[in-house]
Amino acid sequence: MGFLVEKIRQLPYMFFWKLQLYLFIVNFSFMMSIQLIALFLFVSFLLGMIQYFYNKNRRLKLDHLQRTLIISQAVLVHKTQIKFREKGLLNYNFLKYNLDESLKVQSEIKLI
Repeated sequence: MGFLVEKIRQLPYMFFWKLQLYLFIVNFSFMMSIQLIALFLFVSFLLGMIQYFYNKNRRLKLDHLQRTLIISQAVLVHKTQIKFREKGLLNYNFLKYNLDESLKVQSEIKLI
């Protein structure tokens, strides 16, 4: 009978330890859930930043490619224009057409 009385006296303490264990487990799982939520938010933020800069980099590359294409087309047009003008200058006879102009007195030029 003394054993039963001793167990009854220890019952509140046993309940207290079980309650503490239960609260520890609940608190631990609550802390784990908070940590998991924080980890999920951090990973989501990180993936969002990676996606943002990937898209921004891709747009910058496309803009650069378009600008480079426009400039190379403009250079090509200018090269053909330069070749056309050089061809015209090679066919032009300066001595024949400008001799009369070069012999005229130009009063605007004053030699000291």
